[in-house]
Amino acid sequence: MTEPPRSNKAPFQLMQLMSTAFGQYRAQILPLLVLSLVSFLPFWAISQFSQFDLGDLSELFHGFLLDILVFLALPTLLSFNRIYPIETLKIFTNFFASSILVVLLQVFGLFFLLLFFSGFGLPFMFFGLVPFIFILFVGQFSLVNNAPKMLELKDNFIDSVLLIRKHFWAVFVAYLNLSTLMILPILIFSLVYMRSHPEFVKLTDTTGPMDGTGLFEAIQAVMNETGYQMGRMGIHLVFRPFKALVMGLILAKLLEQSMPEKHAAYFNITEPPAEDNPSIEQSWNPKE
Repeated sequence: MTEPPRSNKAPFQLMQLMSTAFGQYRAQILPLLVLSLVSFLPFWAISQFSQFDLGDLSELFHGFLLDILVFLALPTLLSFNRIYPIETLKIFTNFFASSILVVLLQVFGLFFLLLFFSGFGLPFMFFGLVPFIFILFVGQFSLVNNAPKMLELKDNFIDSVLLIRKHFWAVFVAYLNLSTLMILPILIFSLVYMRSHPEFVKLTDTTGPMDGTGLFEAIQAVMNETGYQMGRMGIHLVFRPFKALVMGLILAKLLEQSMPEKHAAYFNITEPPAEDNPSIEQSWNPKE
């Protein structure tokens, strides 16, 4: 397998890609929301029947899966400025099993790495992200290589590692910035929601020092409320496609520079889907 050429030049400008992604996100907000909502439904159903609070875990699983799904929609978006959610979902069924396996490996790999490095102290948890970044694009490479079979994950894994190896710091910093950006809407919503909540009004009205145990219990009670959970889920469904779109553009830029033959094969759509019978299955045909 050919190793991507080295380059000292910055492979992409994050702010420029974010600006491009925002314009595309605004123009294709409805198709992106359809992809986000439909792909989240299985995780939501599982969380409803579970005795445990799976909200954070469901959002994490869904986020990684949405990264793959949005990248599948990227060829028509870049070529014809349109996303076809139904056709994208139809094609995704061919990659669903391998994508779920990749997401499982990513989530549990991330948890293991963070737990392992936390043993050296909380500041060292940050280093758990370093090896995780190398497997960030394994699922996307199953699309690029047109390799949906689980037995083909090895090649997708190697491609992801080789590509990230050449542009590690750029991807690492971009991923941290985007992840932090995704936290801000939830943080603002949580502060606004809790500020006017009766539980917190009662705590702030009491005289004397605030009880830490009481504060923690109040936060837990509020976070378990249906209104808070639905609001947080809505924020995730609306904002998470933007991160997936930026990550997809980052990968497209890296492929264009380091693996131009794979970029050309994946993004080479010869004609737009017909309006009377929209189907990207005929024109979207990535080659190995």
